[in-house]
Amino acid sequence: MNLDEEIPLTRRFPVQGSSAFGPEGLAMPGYERLRAIIEHRLPEAPCQRLVGLRLTDVGPGMATWMMPASPWWQSVARVFPGGVAALMADTAGAAVLSVAPAGVMAPTSELAVDFLRSMSVKCGTLIARSRVVHVSRALGLATVSVEDGRGRVPAHGTTRCVLAPLDANSIPEHLAKPEAGLDDASPIDTPVEGTFVDQQFLSTATGRELAIEVMKNSPFAKLLGVELDVISQDVVPGR
Repeated sequence: MNLDEEIPLTRRFPVQGSSAFGPEGLAMPGYERLRAIIEHRLPEAPCQRLVGLRLTDVGPGMATWMMPASPWWQSVARVFPGGVAALMADTAGAAVLSVAPAGVMAPTSELAVDFLRSMSVKCGTLIARSRVVHVSRALGLATVSVEDGRGRVPAHGTTRCVLAPLDANSIPEHLAKPEAGLDDASPIDTPVEGTFVDQQFLSTATGRELAIEVMKNSPFAKLLGVELDVISQDVVPGR
């Protein structure tokens, strides 16, 4: 095995994108801020660059995001963990931000996701379409449908956001400045690493054995650097 494969992908690449909008972005109303990202007048966030997540459309109270169904997201059973659907569902915060005034951010305060079908590389592309349900001066609620490239809906969710004023002068300069590598390919575009198990292993392995295998060899674990720290064999008796 290449020694580099022991290092998570997130540590092999320099950070791409910007960790904050900075004074320029915060001076814009939310809709204009999001349009500036689509038009590359403002940099994308590092998490977007990492996984190839792209904001493709925005309007008052709505937003659409797309992300490739990358083989990096696979578990050892070749299906995606539920966190991928949650990641797509959380993009609904952009729909709330699109109706926010200048100087305001919309961090998530609650996320609910219904998982309707498994996701895999066969999805081709993952698309999150969100719309605002309700917005007040302090809170916003949006609903989101997560679709695949064939129009199927593997997940549906709602996101509640807090409309929080943010002073641009409080953002450290190094966070507002775009990092290197903006013209490079996203890290997730690199050749996938990790191994998979066959149906026999899935049918005979204990839950503990499967959890260890998932955290040790899954592509998504190698992408993010997720490690299994402790797993107990204790069984809690039913009551």
